[in-house]
Amino acid sequence: MARKRISRRQFIGSSVAGVAVTGMKGLRPDGGESGEDKSAGEGPNSEIRITKSLNAGWRFKRQGSPGSAIEPEFVGTERPGYADHAWEAVVLPHTWDASPDNPFVAPGHFRGVGWYRRNVEIPSGWRGRLKLMHFNGVFQVADAWVNGRHVGQHTGGYTSFAFDITDAVEFGKANMVAVKVNDVLSPFIAPAEERNVANYGGIYRSIWLEAMDPVHVCYNGTWVTFEGDAERPIVRIRTWVENQSRSSRALRVENEVVDAAGQSSAKLEAQARIGAGQGKLLDQKAEVISNPHLWSPDSPYLYHLSTTVFEGDRAVDQYDTRFGIRFMGHDASVGFTLNGKPINLHGVDRRQDYGFLGDAAPEAIGIKDVRLIKEMGANFMRTAHYPQDPAVLDACDELGILVWEEVPNIAVHIYPPDEEGSEPVYTTRFPRPLMENLKHQLREMVERDRNRPSVVIWGFADDLSTYKYPEDFVELSDYTHKLDPDRWTAGRCPHVTDIMDATSYEDLLKAHSEHPEKKYIWNEWGAISCERGREGPALINHGRIQAVSDSEMALSQEGLLMQWNALPWLGTAKWCMYDCGEPNGSVTRSLWAPRDGRLTFRWPFNDYLGVSDMWRIPKNAYFFLQSQWTEKPMVHIVGHWTWPGFAGRNRQVRIYSNCETVELFLNGRSLGERKPAAQERVWQDFRSLLEKYQEPEQLRDQFTKARLPGAHLRHPPFVWDEVAYDPGTLLAVGKKGSATVRHELRTANRAMSIVLKPDKKSLRADGADVIFVEADVVDSAETIVPTAQNWIAFSVTGPGRLLGGTTEVDAITGIAAINVQSTGQTGEVIIQANSPGLESGSLRVPAKTQAMAVGGRAHARLQETVRS
Repeated sequence: MARKRISRRQFIGSSVAGVAVTGMKGLRPDGGESGEDKSAGEGPNSEIRITKSLNAGWRFKRQGSPGSAIEPEFVGTERPGYADHAWEAVVLPHTWDASPDNPFVAPGHFRGVGWYRRNVEIPSGWRGRLKLMHFNGVFQVADAWVNGRHVGQHTGGYTSFAFDITDAVEFGKANMVAVKVNDVLSPFIAPAEERNVANYGGIYRSIWLEAMDPVHVCYNGTWVTFEGDAERPIVRIRTWVENQSRSSRALRVENEVVDAAGQSSAKLEAQARIGAGQGKLLDQKAEVISNPHLWSPDSPYLYHLSTTVFEGDRAVDQYDTRFGIRFMGHDASVGFTLNGKPINLHGVDRRQDYGFLGDAAPEAIGIKDVRLIKEMGANFMRTAHYPQDPAVLDACDELGILVWEEVPNIAVHIYPPDEEGSEPVYTTRFPRPLMENLKHQLREMVERDRNRPSVVIWGFADDLSTYKYPEDFVELSDYTHKLDPDRWTAGRCPHVTDIMDATSYEDLLKAHSEHPEKKYIWNEWGAISCERGREGPALINHGRIQAVSDSEMALSQEGLLMQWNALPWLGTAKWCMYDCGEPNGSVTRSLWAPRDGRLTFRWPFNDYLGVSDMWRIPKNAYFFLQSQWTEKPMVHIVGHWTWPGFAGRNRQVRIYSNCETVELFLNGRSLGERKPAAQERVWQDFRSLLEKYQEPEQLRDQFTKARLPGAHLRHPPFVWDEVAYDPGTLLAVGKKGSATVRHELRTANRAMSIVLKPDKKSLRADGADVIFVEADVVDSAETIVPTAQNWIAFSVTGPGRLLGGTTEVDAITGIAAINVQSTGQTGEVIIQANSPGLESGSLRVPAKTQAMAVGGRAHARLQETVRS
């Protein structure tokens, strides 16, 4: 007899929402990507919930022609007997848009259907359990079958979901799982069109199985909120429990709040009788939590909620939720506040795509991304322009990054503007099905992430400030508030959300003076293109697009940050953290300048706007922001010191540092110890850059004409204007209190060899861990050659696999990079890099079993990357 499964929404009497949940053990597999069954056995001491990764062992084939129609070759693909032995073997995450010819998607790339198949063994010990198949992200319509039986369809490319496969599985034999993925864009599914955000077809995030008792806490089934204030918080816990058995059950639900030291802070119990096929919401409040540890970017303290469902004395389900206690607010006199204290929101926009991986970047890469953002000193991140991997948000919770999370919605904008400056905008209204889909994606995002202390803003629009129907955004904002009344709404849209789109005001200062009670965020600033490490004249200076040198891009950020520092009430996000793909490829397909002086057209993307490149290697702007946003002593010399034919000519040396003094040495000779440059000098350097490029459109606004009262940098750069170029060694020594830090540049000679530099010393043999390997083209003294553009071929032997659509990469200013992932086996991974005319590079990395840290897979991987 088929069971009727209810959803939590079927028995909730009213709309609800709350503060976010991180790293739920009940919803995340503790094991890695190797497919290991993480049960403790099948006897009475078995784990209450069991998880099994499904990332390995897939066969894949894409249909031959674009479009949604199923081609004759693929008829019956969902059936167990279908022959897939000739299909490509793949490991998830995976996208069919990864290409050896382009680090990101190309204009006009394939839009159609791809098929995935694999066998899954279901242990006999799973009999009597509910079985869910979890997906963290599929772009964009997913249909799944188990043993030929359709188990579900999901629409939307960025939110997590699960299918109940209980009635479709068979025990003690292979179960065939087939997944059809359709990435054909629809006007009724956000983002509806591919304008400036690249969309990657495929199962590009993790999949896993979970088995649990028929009586259990629902999917995304806890919600932790707080009343009172930062000194005397009262915890409110809402728990959704459902009974999928055939009989009524008398239950006891125990919720225990545990601090980071393992001490109980609050304990609540509730009795409930739940009928067969029914569910129940339990709404509980604890007494005041005494001496609470508050969550903040400086102290990201996380509590743990353990929810246990008992029948009699037997625990039938256990569900874990991490959360933080924090109170976000706003004061007209100071702006944003956190836990009753003023806080300036300063951060970045992050897209998830990665060079030659597209969106199919493993969790370890996303976690490292957040660590780099934190090390730069940011306290704020916008997930531009879609919900991102749960592991990324886990890292934000753990490291202390406040988050603006948004659903995709950029459909009605004609992007990019034409070079004459006119910017046509569709006057048609969102079709009703698109509005409903936006609300569907909003609900999935909010319900997944509402317990996260990091998430403070829900967003639902970009580049839509001139949209003609603001009532649509009123509807979206109201709907979001029904889901979560405690967080703010935002978007680059008409001013009907909680957060005002600061980018759309002709006179922001006037708007703020008239309405200081409103909340303002400038969510994209400083978008200037540059190629990491390349110095010299601009490669492109055409219309609205400039591709300036790395050092000039950093200088452009100096003047803007000065202005923002005069406006402490304004939240800001720099566009963007990492170079990313843009499918329009509107101006150039590369920033290469060959010897004939003409631009080549290898890579069709133009969003070189990050403070780090597509491999996450920092540009000069990264170090500038780090000098402003951190206090740990640092020093960084801007640019390089390899200028053939320039001996004796004067060059400016600019240094970013948060130190009190910096002394500069050239070939061992001191050029003097200096203090930071005057604020007015910094502003004049910024203005000179604008005049040089005739006010590029990206920097032509109300904040570039005149320095605001109070505009300043916390740590202005150190500047030596006339340093006669002499090949050799340039050394900066920064001093701050008793601390001394150094940065050295050396003149490079002829390229001789490749040196491989890993970001950590070993791989965890879990099938998921990733090691980043930088390949430097160096001279005989192992100095990176900044003019090198060698093609480098990578290979791996042993228990590791190269990630991405290519094994051969061209070096950018002397550096290329690759990522290698564990296969799940122990042993020695050997990575080699070869290029004609250069001595090869080689690296040996052990892949070994390592104890899993408390907190689940993402938490452990975060700990490992932080240690590295």
